[in-house]
Amino acid sequence: MAGGIPDLIFLHHKKTGGLTLRHLLREHYGDALYEPMRGGRVDAPYLRYLREETDSFDVGEETNGPSLERWWQLSAAERERMRVLVGHFWYGVHEQVGRPESYVTILRHPIDRVLSMHAHYREHRNMTVPFDRYVLTERDWDLSNGQTRRLATAWLGEHIGDVTQTMYDVAAERLTEKFLVVGTTERFDEMAVALAHALGWRSTTYKLKNASEARLTRSQVPKELLDRLIARNEFDLRLHSLANELLDQKLVGIDVATALQQHERATRVNEYKRQARVKLADAMQYGKRASEAARRRLAR
Repeated sequence: MAGGIPDLIFLHHKKTGGLTLRHLLREHYGDALYEPMRGGRVDAPYLRYLREETDSFDVGEETNGPSLERWWQLSAAERERMRVLVGHFWYGVHEQVGRPESYVTILRHPIDRVLSMHAHYREHRNMTVPFDRYVLTERDWDLSNGQTRRLATAWLGEHIGDVTQTMYDVAAERLTEKFLVVGTTERFDEMAVALAHALGWRSTTYKLKNASEARLTRSQVPKELLDRLIARNEFDLRLHSLANELLDQKLVGIDVATALQQHERATRVNEYKRQARVKLADAMQYGKRASEAARRRLAR
C-alpha cells in the first residue's frame, strides 16, 4: 500500500462488464491506474482463427504478454506509481509485475457471456461465423469454462485440454482466498457497493460501457445448442454460483439499499453537470462563431 491506496489487480474476463469497472476505477485512481494499450489488431492471429480465415494460431499468444506490453515500456518510476492494474490477465500476473496478490474480478453466467462474445466479435471484429457454427466448432477456447481456465492457469498453453475438477478447485480456492472482491455481472451495482466499502470510497458513479446491442437471448438459442453450452460450462456455472456466495458474504453488515440510493443520486448529479458542461461548450462555440461573423461583416 502506498499513500493509503492499496495495490489492486483487476482480472478482467471478456464480456463481464469489465469496461464499466475500468471506468469506475479510473475515476478514483486517475493516472495511478495501468491499462494495456488501447485497441487490438483486427488481423491478430487469434481473431483470424475465430473468423475461420486460418487453421491455427500460436497458443503462446494467449498469455499476459499482450496485456503487459505497455507496462514494460514504462519507466521504473512510472511503474512504481501505478497502484491499480487492469487487463485481460491470467492469474499470476502479480508475480510478473512484483505486486501483492490482491485481485478483484467479475464473473458472468457463462451462457450469457458466450452470447455476448459472439455479438461482440460480429459487431467489432468483422466475424460473420453464425452462432451455431461458433458453438459447435468451439474454436474459441473461452466457450468452454473459459473463466475457470483463466483463474486456474497462467496461460492457455499450460493446459490445452478440457478444464478439470482439479482446475476448478484451484480457481475456487483462489477466488475465496486471494480476491478482495468477487462480483457478478448480474449484480454489478452490489459489487460496486462491496468494492467501495472495501476500498473506502465515498461514492460510486458509472455508466454501462461496451454493451452488445444485437445479441441472441437464451430463449432464442436452439435447445441442442443450449444443452451443449451448459454441458461444456459445468465449472463456470459452479464458479458463477460461488461468486454470488462470496459477494453475499462481502455485503454482510453493509446497508446496500442506502448505498444504491446514494449511487443513483450521485449519478444523476454527475449527469446534470455533464449536460451543463456540454451546453456551456456549445454556447461558447456559438458565441465564437457569432463574434467571427460580426468581425467579417465589419471588415467589408
